[in-house]
Amino acid sequence: NAMRLGLILACIGLGVLSGQGPAQLGWRITHFNRELAVGLAVGLALALFFHRATLGVMRFTGERYYSPLVVESVMPRDGREFVWVLLAFLPAVLLEELLFRSLLLGGFMFLAPPGLLLVSWSVLFGLLHSPQGLWGMVGAGLAGLIFGLLFLWQGGLLAPFVAHYLANVVQVGLAMRTNFQSAHRLP
Repeated sequence: NAMRLGLILACIGLGVLSGQGPAQLGWRITHFNRELAVGLAVGLALALFFHRATLGVMRFTGERYYSPLVVESVMPRDGREFVWVLLAFLPAVLLEELLFRSLLLGGFMFLAPPGLLLVSWSVLFGLLHSPQGLWGMVGAGLAGLIFGLLFLWQGGLLAPFVAHYLANVVQVGLAMRTNFQSAHRLP
């Protein structure tokens, strides 16, 4: 996490050096309650959708299109480890949101139309999830698109950050609850 914190500081530094204002980079919160509520609703919906969809993909194709290795590597064995996972997700999600939504989407809107940036960076976001297989990349790309839309719609990082964090946390919690480790090895 020390490296992530360093990268977070680098993203903040790049944002400051970019000359783009805090509003352009999504570093302002104008309607805290609304942005929080939207982030919570979208994050929960995404988590439930992707959990069900992933189980379906794995049920019908095994590990051909989705690799559970990433989920298994972060899945806690007990409640105490779950707290550590919750804490570890904070800088990871903040880094991804600063990089993809703030710097790459908000910071480059003076160069290209938001729609083009949104799709381009969402595809890259998906590709960076390649260890999870084809479905993991498609799912992450779709989630990145939704987080980007939240960023543009709400005008800041709070809603996409909350949605992203909650989606990750709920997915891990659901994976623990459904015994994901053995469920993907169905006959």
